[in-house]
Amino acid sequence: MDVGGTLAKIVYFQPNSTTVPIVKRKSSESLAQLSSPDHQAALEQLYTYVDKSSSAAQSSLIRDDGLTIYSDYLHGSLNFLHFETRNMVAAINHLSAASVTDHIKTVGCTGGGAHKYSSIIHDELDITLDKYDELGCLVQGMMFALLNFPDECYTYRNCDDPVSSDNEANDAKANPSDLPSSESTSDVASAGEQKETPSQQKKEDDIPVAVKRWQKDSKEYTKKVTISLPTVQSTLPYLVVNIGSGVSILKISGPGKYERVSGTSLGGGTYWGLCRLLTKCKTFDEVLDLAENGDAGTVDMLVKDIYGGDYGNMLSGSMVASSFGKLVMKENPLENVRVEDLALAMLMMITNNIGQIAHLCAQLHQCSKIFFVGSFLRHNPISCRRLAFAIDFWSAGSMEALFLQHEGYFGALGTFLYSAFGEETERIMAETQQQQEKAKKTKISSPEKTEKKRPTDLPGMEVETLNPAELDGTSDTGLSLWLVVDSGTDGSFQVHGSKLPKTTC
Repeated sequence: MDVGGTLAKIVYFQPNSTTVPIVKRKSSESLAQLSSPDHQAALEQLYTYVDKSSSAAQSSLIRDDGLTIYSDYLHGSLNFLHFETRNMVAAINHLSAASVTDHIKTVGCTGGGAHKYSSIIHDELDITLDKYDELGCLVQGMMFALLNFPDECYTYRNCDDPVSSDNEANDAKANPSDLPSSESTSDVASAGEQKETPSQQKKEDDIPVAVKRWQKDSKEYTKKVTISLPTVQSTLPYLVVNIGSGVSILKISGPGKYERVSGTSLGGGTYWGLCRLLTKCKTFDEVLDLAENGDAGTVDMLVKDIYGGDYGNMLSGSMVASSFGKLVMKENPLENVRVEDLALAMLMMITNNIGQIAHLCAQLHQCSKIFFVGSFLRHNPISCRRLAFAIDFWSAGSMEALFLQHEGYFGALGTFLYSAFGEETERIMAETQQQQEKAKKTKISSPEKTEKKRPTDLPGMEVETLNPAELDGTSDTGLSLWLVVDSGTDGSFQVHGSKLPKTTC
């Protein structure tokens, strides 16, 4: 478990069969003993209770079925659940009355709740909480997911950008439903605007790219792109921005090497707390649904509200000058303001603040990749799209925001790993990484046989890209690998992915 200030997250492991030991290694007593009668009884009781509770109407226990994943390394499935921490005492009392924890003696736990609720859980349920370091569990859980969960990492990129990803085949994974609406979460120009004349277009072409970024009206990227593991592993150091009730910012320098470099008290708890005051929403998902249909322009003071338009070539008139500032200009602050507008304005205020702090930290610590994780981003594509744009925008394209599918569960996942493997967790992580690297080398040295095609027969960009770090000619296979992309019917081609001289090719 990972018990935070707002949400309690649970990860539980379900093996292929409760009659066979899962991992046959002496160091993993927790997993190896799953075949014992006590463990089998506890598992059966747990699975039955969880399935019944999470499927019940109006249950406070939410099961993220879409995140359940099978682990080849563990030979079983990892399941993910959560509930609001304010229901913790009620949950403990319910478990005590239902007698579903009779066979459970210890539970791994991290987060502040591991300390706050330790006594009551022991007194009411006779369960001892094994406490683990919160940030250490976060880092380990995140790395395990990156190494073992397919398509875990993704980002959003500009749908109009012709050069947008390290693997163009991933463009097919863009979700059309993520495209913004001019009436909701984006500030795109209206359809009634006149098209640019050739002279205007020529003038536009003369404007530097950095200035164009400040003139863009659309404040989010909408093309979802999956990022490959080699791209992630080759970007050390990088930042991890964990957005929970508050925000912690970590610098990751290598395996097991991390430090907390900054943070802010304005996080997911801030947003949900304000929304509970200003809306009638009962759940976090409800308020995010409201925000999807909001127009923050009715609440936020924009540059054009001050200047009457753009501020020269520096600031677009549609940029926010003051969050909630427009309400100061009205006799009746709530006149023509919908609850949807409030939900979106608050979401953008929190998101932009987190993004700017993260960008400044990345500048200070010379990191080009920023991972945004935490339950605040769960079912929250609005913030993800905005952060993707903002980091690219503020850094003039030198940094990138990255996101992970299991964003809020890494603390609980890391706790599970420490519970299962104890002091061997670090070795297990290294072993997992070595297996991934071995599989990657095997794939490179033993490519699948395919029918040879003339360059002019190659279909567009539908090719596999490789990490440039792998193309340095030092492979133990003695091969120098290149990606060749056909660029015309005349047989000409472009070579991508390596700094080696073309004579090598």
